[in-house]
Amino acid sequence: MNIKNKFKKSLSFVLALVLLMSGFVFPQTKALADGGSGDAGAGGGQVTGSRHGYIEWFDNFNGGNPEQGWNEDSINWWEKRIEKKYKPMAKTAVSTTESYYDLYRKAAEESIRDAKKRSGTDRARIVGVLSYYYDDGTPRIVRLTPVNATNLFKTHGRPATKSELPDSSGWSILYKNEDGASEGTWRDWLYEYGKAKAGGDKASLTIVVWAVAENEPRPSTSQLKLKKESTNPSYVKGNPNYSLAGAEYGIYSSYADATADRNRLGTFTSDSNGDTNTLDLSQGTYYVREQKAPKGYILDRQGGENGNGIYKIELSKDGQTFTVKDKPKTDPLSLMLKKTDTKGVGLADAEFEVKYYQEMTEDVSGLTPKYTWKFKTNEHGLLQFEDKYRIGGDELPKVDGEFVGFIGTYTLQETKAPSGYVLDETLHIR
Repeated sequence: MNIKNKFKKSLSFVLALVLLMSGFVFPQTKALADGGSGDAGAGGGQVTGSRHGYIEWFDNFNGGNPEQGWNEDSINWWEKRIEKKYKPMAKTAVSTTESYYDLYRKAAEESIRDAKKRSGTDRARIVGVLSYYYDDGTPRIVRLTPVNATNLFKTHGRPATKSELPDSSGWSILYKNEDGASEGTWRDWLYEYGKAKAGGDKASLTIVVWAVAENEPRPSTSQLKLKKESTNPSYVKGNPNYSLAGAEYGIYSSYADATADRNRLGTFTSDSNGDTNTLDLSQGTYYVREQKAPKGYILDRQGGENGNGIYKIELSKDGQTFTVKDKPKTDPLSLMLKKTDTKGVGLADAEFEVKYYQEMTEDVSGLTPKYTWKFKTNEHGLLQFEDKYRIGGDELPKVDGEFVGFIGTYTLQETKAPSGYVLDETLHIR
């Protein structure tokens, strides 16, 4: 394999090495450690004696950002990962010119810096660390005299697995050399690339850090859009006081960000049909929350699994259209009327007509009502906005079993007086 030719022009990885020329190199037989394998980049494996080695791979996107973070966050994340799985890094030199901590920071910072410089981007992330270290009996990682790079890779190196560098982060994408020929996936040649950058037998080292620039490799993306609907479409259809257009939903990579409306990854805005724009996003977990309700609707703070309007979405490679619903603004119709004579005695069989207009107005002259209901007082002279008092007209609107009124204008007028009484033709507008 001609490694040099493969990475000549389309180099998409930056490998920062701490290269230390030394006349003394531990033979391979004394560097008895196997990088091993495991879930999400578990390294370590079998160790013999006081000399240890590991190789760690990890890269996972969640909501558009790498779990290990960018830049300095990525460096710190990896430091904690290594110390948790192995031992704390010695921060003072022990019989060497540099501590293990300083060695790691130097390699990590250089790899991040070079990746950003080469790519012209502001963000880079660490995806792998390879090291050879000494355990002197204290609970810490101590720097060891450098080992030959070829022996180090042969002893500890191995290709990363799909659980460590997953397809969803772009590692299954075919790498193409300068001639355009496919040469396997990005994941396949990490090990060979590391050996090439290390310089083979020409250099000795104790730690290697791999960093990649933003969009290298580019995570697999999928399309996500929302579909806005009304919880009561039949009642608001054709009503100009209600519209599905103008709803705004923020999308976030964490539940906490959705709660605080911070670090938005994008915004969905609905049209009159309830369709939103489409966003291209990395596969993973997202959270959406309505931040602006459309005309005539209540801002959603009740939906979602926790009842606060935050919806969790698992975006797969197939993409998704996620449906969200809003409740139209309504008022319980608590109409109660009592028809009495001058002595306060209730009068039965008085008939009234209630009309609903979609327009917001104090003058309904020339307007056509959307609904008309007819009611009659009972034997006590009482009338309420309920089916048992209704004697004609449209069906009474209900939401969740409750009679409701919509945004607009209502009128009330007596249409038939009780026997022996004069009709009151006053038009009451609400």
